[in-house]
Amino acid sequence: MNILTIKISIAPLFFLLFFNISYGQLEKSAFIGGGKFTIIEQQLISNKNEVYVLGKFAGDNASFGNQVLYNHSKGSVTCFIAKFNTSGDVKWAYDLGGLENIGLLKMQAWKNNTILIAGVANGELSYNNKRLAYQKDSSVYQDINSYFLVIDEQGSLIKHQTFNDLTFNNFVISPSYEVCVSYGSGFKLPHIKYSETNDTLKIADRGIIRFDNQLRVVWSKYMDLGQESKSWEMDNEGNLYGIYPKVIDPYRPDTLFGNSYGNILYKMNPQGVFIWFKATNDYSVSLMSFKVSKQTINVLGRYSRANMHFDGKLLFDFNNKFPNGTYTSLLSLQTSNGNLKWAKNIQNDLSSYPTAVIETDTSGNVYVAGCKNDDSLVVEKETHIAKGNFFLIKYSEKGNQDFIKLSHYHKGNTNYAQNHISDLKWDKFSKKLYIIGCFKSDSIIFDQISIANCNEDLLGLGVFEDGFLFAFSDNGKPLWAKGLHGAGREIFEFISLTDKSQIFVSGTCRDGKPSFDPFSLIYDNDTTPYYKNFYFLNYTDQIITAQDKENSILKLIVYPNPILGVLHYSFLGLKENHQWKIINSIGLEISHGLSNNRSDLPSEGLISGHYLLILNDGYNISSTGFVVQ
Repeated sequence: MNILTIKISIAPLFFLLFFNISYGQLEKSAFIGGGKFTIIEQQLISNKNEVYVLGKFAGDNASFGNQVLYNHSKGSVTCFIAKFNTSGDVKWAYDLGGLENIGLLKMQAWKNNTILIAGVANGELSYNNKRLAYQKDSSVYQDINSYFLVIDEQGSLIKHQTFNDLTFNNFVISPSYEVCVSYGSGFKLPHIKYSETNDTLKIADRGIIRFDNQLRVVWSKYMDLGQESKSWEMDNEGNLYGIYPKVIDPYRPDTLFGNSYGNILYKMNPQGVFIWFKATNDYSVSLMSFKVSKQTINVLGRYSRANMHFDGKLLFDFNNKFPNGTYTSLLSLQTSNGNLKWAKNIQNDLSSYPTAVIETDTSGNVYVAGCKNDDSLVVEKETHIAKGNFFLIKYSEKGNQDFIKLSHYHKGNTNYAQNHISDLKWDKFSKKLYIIGCFKSDSIIFDQISIANCNEDLLGLGVFEDGFLFAFSDNGKPLWAKGLHGAGREIFEFISLTDKSQIFVSGTCRDGKPSFDPFSLIYDNDTTPYYKNFYFLNYTDQIITAQDKENSILKLIVYPNPILGVLHYSFLGLKENHQWKIINSIGLEISHGLSNNRSDLPSEGLISGHYLLILNDGYNISSTGFVVQ
């Protein structure tokens, strides 16, 4: 059975969802929580079909199963790394970071089944409650410590390195496990202290450092990278591709690109020599992201004028037909010399909140998903009509348009600032395309497959944003759709695809009450306080009873959801001393009745902890167990 896994990080819970990849049926769910903490950000990768979670949290502590991580950052932000198997079981979890985790925190799978973490920690570095490096005078914050941590499959620390007076911005690993790091320093020091040899490394105040597969410095190169692009890739030969946000600074002459300005796309060989670079030469043009596929690099950009220049050529000229707004561009270049193969434009008018995502498949096809703010969408001077906010376009390797899909909405606010495409991924095993994002209307529809917004219009101002996940075939046919309710405008990210056709999605929930369609984990359908923070489940008509230490009974009862017209469940019971304490579940009872009586709901309290539910093909609960704190 093919399984699609959804992994979402929320405050204050993590939860995992497992469902059939072919039509999205939920098979199993689990979430891990507890403690008073808020997830600030998170990243997931998979290695040997196990999942590593790296993130930051603020609060007293964070619990993963029976393991509690305490915040040692003097009440500020601290970091964590945890490992899960694909059944949602926590293997281990450890704290890491320093006094003030202010910058990069990123991990990638490295050699010998290890994980390489790069980060920035102000003042000191610790891992698993053990101090690794620190500054003697804690009142001085000039020593910004960037670091590498190498951990094995059991979470044991294999190696660590620190860099004083240096701030990592981004890093990337080549297929041969060499590492490139972009860095900056606000102090413009001519050197850094490098813990590997305890020597002083002469270096510019910002640029790129390349390390070998032993994390030894190979070379460093000055580049005023500014805000480093999220797109930074190495190919199989170790060549580095990146975007350079060039600006003219008379006090800092640039010896790399001469008089070129605007955004610059570059290719650098393993020795640090530029093979080619291409400039927009126009401040109105931004190169946002790219994908390297086969012998092609596909670049997604945006421009805010009626035309666009790239590499000295005028690409788009509409004779001021579209004089205002911000539009999306798609460029395809040869990786060997950077020459332009073809260029496409999408007139989607996203001047205030531009968002678009690019993806490629194994055949070299290119996919672009994004938002629009009109009833029509102009692609290559061809107008497409649809009262919706989202589009999906597929181009062949030669630039031929294979299909274009536009979403429709039932009714509601179509303000583009409330809509967002978070990520787009192609699964090479199932040959399917997945889109995740947020929308603010009553529904979102692709070819008669729709998702309803579960949020109510309580104030007459329109519904809040809701999340969505769509699955498409390779010819653009929508296969199924699921709601990620309560998601708001927070960013979701697909981070890993495995040979089991599993997808892991990370994200945050704006209000701590997420649900996954058709399985609602938490649902809030009323403004009165006692409806807050309770868990609701779908699709069965069973009552689950549990017993706490005072023999007070908690029950899971069912009632109809007035918006979706489906069944939901809620926990009912007593609360002693402002705390729930359930030891275990003591049985299952079958009930065929519905109840709309919610007057006896507890007036306060958040049920959190570890929950596991398994549903069979008939949507009946076959086993359950929970620990609630």
